Amino acid sequence: MTFRHYARIVNLKAGSLAAAACRVGAIGGGGKPIACNLLTSFGFHLGIALQIENDIRSLKSLAAGKGDWREGKRTFPILFALRYNENPRGQRFAHLFESQRDRVAAQEEMIGLLEELGAFRFARRIQQAEVETARRRLVRLKKHTVDTSGLERLIFHP
Repeated sequence: MTFRHYARIVNLKAGSLAAAACRVGAIGGGGKPIACNLLTSFGFHLGIALQIENDIRSLKSLAAGKGDWREGKRTFPILFALRYNENPRGQRFAHLFESQRDRVAAQEEMIGLLEELGAFRFARRIQQAEVETARRRLVRLKKHTVDTSGLERLIFHP
């Protein structure tokens, strides 16, 4: 799994799903084509940001039976850490990930290693770039006299 491959999965999965939901809502609400396209793009980028947030939370959760660790899901933070194969912490992470990821103690250690290696910061930067792109779509919608205040409150001011 590469960054590019995982990004494609996130785009097709979360991005496309959120984009479709926004597009259906825009069309159902009688939106003009430009508004429908901007809302579709908004949903796409927001969906990606939400998926990355979910991936980070899932990695930090040590809930019994949580599948991401057990299944060895290679999300952005994991892929980032696995690239540090010359760094002792990166080597330790890779060893734990490949051989002991189903053990809670190993998961706790791997979370610490992900923090130390900057893997969560890396994923958050990608997430924030997607959120910012979604926000820019709302700004453009305002220029087309679309009221985005409800979306802004819901999404950006929880």
